[in-house]
Amino acid sequence: METAPPVAPSRPRIGRLQITWIAALVLALAAGAMFPFARAPKIVTVMPGRGTNAKPRGWEEARAAFSAMRETDRGAVVFAGDSITAWWKDLPGAFPGLSVANRGIAGDTSRTLLFRFEADVLSLEPKALVLLIGTNDLHLGAQPADVAFNVREMLDLVQRNRPCIPVVLCAVMPRDPHGIPSPAAILDLNARLRAIASARRGVAWCDSHTPFATEIGGVREEEFPDLLHPGEAAYARWAEALRGAMAEAGILK
Repeated sequence: METAPPVAPSRPRIGRLQITWIAALVLALAAGAMFPFARAPKIVTVMPGRGTNAKPRGWEEARAAFSAMRETDRGAVVFAGDSITAWWKDLPGAFPGLSVANRGIAGDTSRTLLFRFEADVLSLEPKALVLLIGTNDLHLGAQPADVAFNVREMLDLVQRNRPCIPVVLCAVMPRDPHGIPSPAAILDLNARLRAIASARRGVAWCDSHTPFATEIGGVREEEFPDLLHPGEAAYARWAEALRGAMAEAGILK
């Protein structure tokens, strides 16, 4: 009696629908590997102005703190700028009887200040504004014309939102004459800023450069210990210069 030959086990058949699904999955995975940006849309923040747009370390945290103090500081004289403003610890004591709000951020440039200007400064409905900005722009490679453009943009925002408030525009202070920027670049920027102040109604000029500059355009170590930031004596001299400009602008009697 003959025995039937063994039958090989049958392989599962793959239908057309399964083949189509597998092919689609492979293509989708390949597309994801080739174009990872297609997986999720990227949110790009467009920053107005010119020059460097690098946000300094701690920028977001400082802005969050400003937001928490918005109601407390409403109606104050707002000082806006970089670390020279931010680190003025005795700012209220320099102007007794005047409500002041410090909106300086260390490392800020004119472009990053322009970006936050409405939210951090104008939203306070300030009584007046004191503005010192630009040294970090030049240090990071921006041109004096870039800073002047951004400052004009900020003053345009003041004109549109708070047209009656006085503004004091400060000259960029000197710094280490052997570093970047050069004394010539700071003088170039200050000439542009002074021209802006002269051409704008309601904008007073504060010369916060000449009282500190040495014969080669630098600073004295006893006044600027790190050759960039004012010490206590230099802050006192800046306050003296500011009081004259603020009186001219009608901020102080």
